Amino acid sequence: MESKQPIEKQWIEQVILTPWEMALGATVGVQRFYYALRKRLPQRDGRPQEELTRKIRGVERFSDDIRGALGELVVAKYFNTYWSGTVGETNRPDLVVNAHEIEVRTGKNPGMGLWVKDRDPDARICVLVTGDGPLFEIRGGILAVDGKTWERAGRTDPFTGKENHLVDQSALIPIVRWRAYVYGLAELPIYRGTP
Repeated sequence: MESKQPIEKQWIEQVILTPWEMALGATVGVQRFYYALRKRLPQRDGRPQEELTRKIRGVERFSDDIRGALGELVVAKYFNTYWSGTVGETNRPDLVVNAHEIEVRTGKNPGMGLWVKDRDPDARICVLVTGDGPLFEIRGGILAVDGKTWERAGRTDPFTGKENHLVDQSALIPIVRWRAYVYGLAELPIYRGTP
């Protein structure tokens, strides 16, 4: 879904992955795809199993898993931190930086909004990444508790049965502010937006 008002360009951080990093992220994405297929898991964003199997004939689901892994690697590179590239069912965050949990949501549409799920722990930072590689853009982030104040829209979470919250890009706090907070250089960024 298109964001009503994309975040201002000066707050977007661009990250370029090397060919080796692209290969690493793609490998993890492929493993996640086959793991989900083998376990008959729904797409984590709420798309049903039937859509998963239908998309196999195309490349959308396959590329979604690869793009998601690449997005996590992009944020890890930005924060200069380790990325585990976990495959399998996990309730762990995508990244942990200085004891702060980060959840990464990635898509190719630069105007997309950020999906926040009810099952995201309130203190977790949800970050939006867009792009198709090797160039990605980190559009910003929001605490899950603040993202949950936005209206529910569209995709139902297969694990909770509730629709996810779609946060407009204009409400996201620039990633540079999150980096300063995570590394103890600034106070918690204050969310001032209203849904």
